[in-house]
Amino acid sequence: MDLVQKSWYFHHWIKAQQIDIEVLEEQADHIGYLSNPEFYQEYKKSKKNTVISSDEGFDEATKIVEDFVKNKPNNNASKKRRKVRR
Repeated sequence: MDLVQKSWYFHHWIKAQQIDIEVLEEQADHIGYLSNPEFYQEYKKSKKNTVISSDEGFDEATKIVEDFVKNKPNNNASKKRRKVRR
């Protein structure tokens, strides 16, 4: 089997796995609706309010986190180790 055929099989296997996951999510939604309809309605509303960011937004958020990590004081530097007697 050559590399192109292996990649084609792998691509289709991944797609089949994604479809299986979607089916399981739908089944879980139906079971959730039958067991607790009020909670299911709240869950669906929160699922619709999911935020999808653009690449620029992701880059900006990453920069904010990197700046925070750089400016964060190093708490470990001020701690001294204590000798323990045995």
